[in-house]
Amino acid sequence: MRESMRVHTIPSITRIVRLAAVLVPSLALATAAAAESPVVLGKVTAKEQRLEQPFRRTIEDELLHVDLTGIRADSGFVLSAALVRIETHADGDRSQSRCVVSATITQKKSGALKAVIEGRGRVEEGRAASNTAELAAMQAAVRSALVRLPEALR
Repeated sequence: MRESMRVHTIPSITRIVRLAAVLVPSLALATAAAAESPVVLGKVTAKEQRLEQPFRRTIEDELLHVDLTGIRADSGFVLSAALVRIETHADGDRSQSRCVVSATITQKKSGALKAVIEGRGRVEEGRAASNTAELAAMQAAVRSALVRLPEALR
């Protein structure tokens, strides 16, 4: 019986080691990319207090996926964002969430306005998933805005 436990344990440990070998460098690269980014996140606002932290986390997550190659890391920009509107409507067994976000990009040193970008998102889900739809609409709106970020910084 002990031998069979060892047989099952060793592959499990091997899988964990392999997984760690893949994830640790990826995490290190993401952390390094964030540290060297030409854009820092500034003020983040939402009309509803309950949405401010999820909104900030969504922006932080999406910023990690924006391709800013070609933008010098020492350029120094501040991205500030506002959750302009988020609304959810239930109709029968469906709920629809719409979200609008706006972001300003300013130069870090002078505060000069570089660009204003806007994003919109809409998600439709089952009525029971209205909170999920709201967060998905927020993510879609943030992604829609940040896809324009590299062009705005050039």
